[in-house]
Amino acid sequence: MMLEHNTYREAISDVKLPEDLGMEMVESAIQRKERRTQKLRARAVAAIAGIFILAFGANGICYAQTGMNIWDLVTATHHKADSATANAITENAQKCGDSIIYKNLQFTLENYYFDPVNCEVYYSIRTDSLDGTPLSTEKKEMPEEYYFSSSPNRPFEPGTSTMNPEHSVYLNEAHTSIRTFYHDVYMFETEGSPEDTINVNLSVKDNETVENDITYYEYKIANSFVLKPTGQLPRRHADGSALEGCTDITITSGGISLNFDMHFDFEGEEPYPVQLVTFKMKDGATYYIFDTPPEGWEKLEDSDTFDGTGYRTPDGEVSKDSVLGTFSGGGGFDGYAKSGYNFELFGKFNSLINIEDITAVYVDGVEVPLM
Repeated sequence: MMLEHNTYREAISDVKLPEDLGMEMVESAIQRKERRTQKLRARAVAAIAGIFILAFGANGICYAQTGMNIWDLVTATHHKADSATANAITENAQKCGDSIIYKNLQFTLENYYFDPVNCEVYYSIRTDSLDGTPLSTEKKEMPEEYYFSSSPNRPFEPGTSTMNPEHSVYLNEAHTSIRTFYHDVYMFETEGSPEDTINVNLSVKDNETVENDITYYEYKIANSFVLKPTGQLPRRHADGSALEGCTDITITSGGISLNFDMHFDFEGEEPYPVQLVTFKMKDGATYYIFDTPPEGWEKLEDSDTFDGTGYRTPDGEVSKDSVLGTFSGGGGFDGYAKSGYNFELFGKFNSLINIEDITAVYVDGVEVPLM
């Protein structure tokens, strides 16, 4: 989802969330995305769910028993984690310890890694109940009273896109302490600078209203952590000139961005200009990222998440670990583009890959040369 200029901070500072808009909505939105006949509705719901997804949790386990450190969090959060890439993140991660106290809760920023040039951030936050009140339900969901999100402290230029963060949650046995690990990716048409910082914002429930028997929660930013640069992950570019209107393809360990000099009709049934990107790796592995499963792909098993299952394809089976994620799109008026509009297609990987091991990239079956 793309929010132009400075509207991102405004959006997350006044979010309204229906009380019954839980994980079911997010899962339903992702599953509906598979049906091209309902693509418009799925995109609209996905855009809404993207703002709220931080209020929900997944993959709850007891970190008190496992003694998880930053390496454990990085590798456990992703389907796969290339050791060299995970090492680069964990070895350069900054230990923090800064805390925010809100009511009976203490939020502690434990570790973070922030790449200001690629605008990619990994961070873990521990939430402790100061009076012993349990913080979560048996479903291991994040409390609805608060959520965390990030926003880069750099100008939001025309054509700028943001990828909403996802997270994994790890609980102690008494549910009085929660460690949450986040991986956020922000895609920009122009790169950042080593001086950039990023805010990790604590948004808390400020009010609730009832409309047509539906309760909406309103949130506001209560406080923020400021993250300074810790390092820069490698990135690679591919020549997308063979694709109509494509001005740049950028690949990092955690995501891909394809920029187009074109207008995109979000209100119609217009398909994305790219449906499938395929990565060939040195070890023979193949990874995929797509908008909807390609024609002829069938799920191997039922799954709660769109990109969390494997597929049976005309060329053989594709494991769930080979599916890096799904595309999102954003765009806006850009005075520097020939058409006046910039459209960006981007995806955040659910695995960490070593981009130096990429031997070939194919977009809808056409190879785009690596640069």
